[in-house]
Amino acid sequence: GSDMVSAMRSDRLAAELDEHAERLAVAGCELFLARGLGSHFELMAAVRAGRTRGLPIWAVLEASVDGQLVTGDSIEKSVTELRTAGVSAVLFEISGVSAAERILESAREVAPATPECVYGVLVAGGVGSVRGFPDDDTRPGEWANGASRLDAAGARVIGGGAGTTESHTAALAHALGALHPSIPVPAPI
Repeated sequence: GSDMVSAMRSDRLAAELDEHAERLAVAGCELFLARGLGSHFELMAAVRAGRTRGLPIWAVLEASVDGQLVTGDSIEKSVTELRTAGVSAVLFEISGVSAAERILESAREVAPATPECVYGVLVAGGVGSVRGFPDDDTRPGEWANGASRLDAAGARVIGGGAGTTESHTAALAHALGALHPSIPVPAPI
């Protein structure tokens, strides 16, 4: 492969992902985060590459605010296939807390979380956030207060998506009231 050209053949894609997974494992990676970038095939290839290293795998499913996966696949089919492949968390990347609550509810209805595979969300900084640019109408504290509701909605992993910053993460940690001992306590936002 090249920095400028992605693999076009499935065998080449699998070989490149295996190579990257091996490099990450040798470097001491403790978790693989698999993304398909809109392609279910690429997501599953990334999951398979990570699985051969024996480390936990979290898979990201991108979703639109109407609760549809960008791949066009159903939540049930995608989650079932990911669980069968051995992922330990399925993360929905979506804009807006309300949309995240709805997709978690839909997922729980068609494929309830299990002790082996939990749900999580990566919530964009605002519905207007696109490709990592902040939505100026969304403040970190407001975002965190909304995102903290996702714990009650069944999310066991909560993180920021497009448009979020370190300030959003600090505000979420403060709103949840629990921090890992390695993280300094942030000031209220």
